Amino acid sequence: MKEQDLIDLGFERTDFDEPPFGHYYTYEFDRHLCLISSDSTDSDWWVELFDYQTFRIYDIEELKLFIELIQRNVRKDTL
Repeated sequence: MKEQDLIDLGFERTDFDEPPFGHYYTYEFDRHLCLISSDSTDSDWWVELFDYQTFRIYDIEELKLFIELIQRNVRKDTL
């Protein structure tokens, strides 16, 4: 996965306050569910659920499917 893939999917960039940590990206579905990327100092970009590091998504096509699945199934009454 590339940094531009995250940007193209609508992830928002966040810069760390102190160097040399760089930046990372987040994608919020609602106030309870968020994806977070590795930071720019990592050699590979990956994404995981915020505060739940049990799995990581490295493949852009799998990430697109995951986002689509969540977006189709988020209860609108909980937003």
